[in-house]
Amino acid sequence: MDIALDHKRLTIEDINKPAATFLIERFDVPELLDKVILTVSTPSDEDKIACILVYDSLYNLRAEYRDIHHSKRLIIAETDIESSTGTRPGPIASGEWILVVHLQDPLSKQHWHCEYEIMGRKN
Repeated sequence: MDIALDHKRLTIEDINKPAATFLIERFDVPELLDKVILTVSTPSDEDKIACILVYDSLYNLRAEYRDIHHSKRLIIAETDIESSTGTRPGPIASGEWILVVHLQDPLSKQHWHCEYEIMGRKN
């Protein structure tokens, strides 16, 4: 059974701000999940993401992806076989998780945006 955890559109309108290339999002993961599924998409190849990091509620780095163009779907699961390459399998700790998005520096245009969706799955 899939459970929607978060869905947002991230927008940067002033790329000249010093912190404009880092976005930090927090989302809650309920108890008893087997997987966390993250899908990130940008409207074009020009809206590149330099790096995505996902930390669990115990501050363990659970996923690290670089040079994302257009879209990426990743699965963080309890087992190696169900987890995407670039993730760290293990128990899915409940609580507040952190998604860090580092954008391409410098940004290629004045306005940047992407969308992400986070789902949880119970088997």
